[in-house]
Amino acid sequence: MIDAQAFFQPRGVAVFGSMSPGKLGAILVGRLLEGGYSQVYAVNPKGRGFAAAPGFSSVSEIGQPLDLALIAAPAVAAPAIIRDCGAVGIRAAVIISSGFSEARQPLLEEELKQAAAEAGVRYIGPNCSGLINTRFNLYPTLEAAPPSGSLSLVSQSGAMGGLICDLAGPAGVGIAKFISFGNGSDINELDLLDYLKGDDETRIVAVYAEHLGEGRRFMDIVSQISREKPVIVIKSGRTAAGQRAALSHTGSLAGADEVYTQALATAGALRADSVAQLLDMTKALSHSKPLTGGRLAIITNSGGPGVMAADSVEGNGLVLPEPSEAAQAALGRILPAHAGLANPIDLTVEGSPRQYRDALLAMLAETDAALAIYIGTPYLAALPYAEAIAEAAAVSGKPVAAHFAVGADIDSAGAYLEAAGCPCFESGERAVLALSRRRRYEQMRQAPPWRPPLIKEQQLPPYPGYILEPQVMDMLAEQGLPTLPRRFVQKRAQLAQAAAELGYPLAIKVVSPNIIHKSDMGGVKLGIADLPAAEQAYDELQAMAAELDFRGVMLYPMQNPGQELIIGFIRDPQFGPVIMCGLGGVYAEIMRDVALRVAPVDETAALAMLGELRAWPLLQGARGGPALDVAAVAGLISRFSHIPCMYPQLREGEINPLFVYREGAVIADARLLGE
Repeated sequence: MIDAQAFFQPRGVAVFGSMSPGKLGAILVGRLLEGGYSQVYAVNPKGRGFAAAPGFSSVSEIGQPLDLALIAAPAVAAPAIIRDCGAVGIRAAVIISSGFSEARQPLLEEELKQAAAEAGVRYIGPNCSGLINTRFNLYPTLEAAPPSGSLSLVSQSGAMGGLICDLAGPAGVGIAKFISFGNGSDINELDLLDYLKGDDETRIVAVYAEHLGEGRRFMDIVSQISREKPVIVIKSGRTAAGQRAALSHTGSLAGADEVYTQALATAGALRADSVAQLLDMTKALSHSKPLTGGRLAIITNSGGPGVMAADSVEGNGLVLPEPSEAAQAALGRILPAHAGLANPIDLTVEGSPRQYRDALLAMLAETDAALAIYIGTPYLAALPYAEAIAEAAAVSGKPVAAHFAVGADIDSAGAYLEAAGCPCFESGERAVLALSRRRRYEQMRQAPPWRPPLIKEQQLPPYPGYILEPQVMDMLAEQGLPTLPRRFVQKRAQLAQAAAELGYPLAIKVVSPNIIHKSDMGGVKLGIADLPAAEQAYDELQAMAAELDFRGVMLYPMQNPGQELIIGFIRDPQFGPVIMCGLGGVYAEIMRDVALRVAPVDETAALAMLGELRAWPLLQGARGGPALDVAAVAGLISRFSHIPCMYPQLREGEINPLFVYREGAVIADARLLGE
């Protein structure tokens, strides 16, 4: 647990470091004093103070109540400083100093951790830029001082956190708390999120992270927070550079960034791609009312910006419904004859404040939210338009966002709208995205919260690496998954009896621990009609795999392939087992039509995964085709997703192809990779 009072409302702060002008210690003391916090004491070997802060050569000399230490001294001095703090009863520290594990000095960081544990001191950092509590006028940080508000920010990067704080004010966003946790070797982002969950001053939580060490614990905490407060995450490092080469189709299809995206969504977090998006989402979540549906009306006095905003609607999960006949009649009575009565509603340049208000009210009577776009001129006042739009929002009781550009008093008009609960954005497209995320948050709040699965782990026999297909198919059958009849033939003399038991025609596949993608190697023979053809296929496969540890062949009866899907899992370094489904067969990696979730999933979540595929219309019976048994597929995905949770030794697994029919589905091929 974090001692919130010590970190965010300390009775006194001791700043360790040089007080020479321009040094970090002096800068930090200055920031604290400038912010209005006066109980500041400088500690350094020379006992030098700075400005109104008295100086001492030892923290034991201060003799005043102290809760927080701010350390900007050389890294090698930090462990001793922590011990001194513990000796005088300081239980919280923020370590600005760098030169620890990030500078290839892990032993020094371990020494710091040990000293803190022995002294009973919890610390943030090292290698961080401090923290902010605007409600307490506390600014022990190197970053900009933002205006007070309801957004609390946790950032791994001090520079990124500082950038957000710097841009927040101009964007109309206020900050409650900012914490840069740096290396996070004691208090990390998970501890800070757990604290912000219960912080009454925080209404929205934002996170900037470069990596997450405990992905499932992060999901658990975010899932708890997001039921009460929105959580917005910027996760950098989207590219796949540096990832290992995947051995299975699943490994190459389930990219690390896609896993993050789905994990965050499952936990109920909103993902922002940039600082601008984070601030836009914060404005929509702070100012606008909840969106109870996805129907959006756009009212504009300029066709071009209205069209551009409309173009961004579909890809963001909202819809632009056509006005009903009643709405069109009402609009026709109040708007100029040449106004556009489709959605967007184009008032043209002649649109008056009253027409904005009346058009908004007419459309909001049958939509869930509206976007008002006003493009003015430098010599006309925009405030009357802002007043009319705010009035419509108040009367309707529904969320209204705005994009205002050009006007003699454009800043005043924007400030008026935001004070009235109508957030203003730099463009119509940014407004649409922010409103869509407001809607998405309401939808995620209605979903059941994610909880870590309680699955008893089991031990597999010691399979080294690639598990052979005969064993894989037997394992899946034991788990209740539908598999084809089969025979494992290890010697040519066994072919005749095995083939007779299954019946012709047959599919024959090579078995080798060194051949994973059998089709690519010519390791699959189809349509084997009789024993001579089976013997020839056996001989050819044995010759092909002679230098690849040939173990035999698998025999299957030929099947109507139905629709081919792929189902697989990988073990992600941050989030553990991740389940994937998609369009299958030999073209799985070419089509890349997949959906991901953190495993395990239930049948409802599995069905939602199928619904995300571009191939979903095929499963539903597109172009006169048969509707396929998606319920059977969803059940199979759910059962398969539990396997890596049960068996931690498995790092990858794949069913490809899965044949799906009008009734039922069956596994035609599968592979599992052990540690």
